[in-house]
Amino acid sequence: MSVSFNAIGGLALLSGKHSNPPVEWAFCDGQEFSMGQSYVLYSILGSEYTTGPDTFKLPSLEDIGGCRHIIRIKGDYARGEELPFVEASEDDYERRIGFITKQDGDIPDGWIPCDGRMLKIQKNQWLYSVITDTYGGDREHIKVPNLNALGGQKYIICIKGDPPTFSH
Repeated sequence: MSVSFNAIGGLALLSGKHSNPPVEWAFCDGQEFSMGQSYVLYSILGSEYTTGPDTFKLPSLEDIGGCRHIIRIKGDYARGEELPFVEASEDDYERRIGFITKQDGDIPDGWIPCDGRMLKIQKNQWLYSVITDTYGGDREHIKVPNLNALGGQKYIICIKGDPPTFSH
């Protein structure tokens, strides 16, 4: 199951080393929220994440291959049975460079497999600004994370679109 990039509760993986999540997203690290901050997010997560009469926590999801799970905390409402990964879109408005999602079918334009390939920095400067040398590379190349070597699920990374905006 996947949802629109803008759907509250949508999951993605964030590549690179970032101390803050992108705007309108939060790290899936178990941090606590008040229901007043986002009742919609609470209603999507459900009662298993309740920590008190007016509080809930975000899921705690382990990093995958040096990439951190993030969850959309502001955006459109889309209720589902489980926490879905965001959908890989060809629409520039719904693409954020360096975001990673699961993909079962064809890979949309602007996305590539997370297979550890090397890309020229000169042709991928926005991607380089997001992931830098986190996964390796040299003076002329960056390396995308190799998540598909983990087996089972296929992951793709966005290389064309808008760079994410980070909070300070």
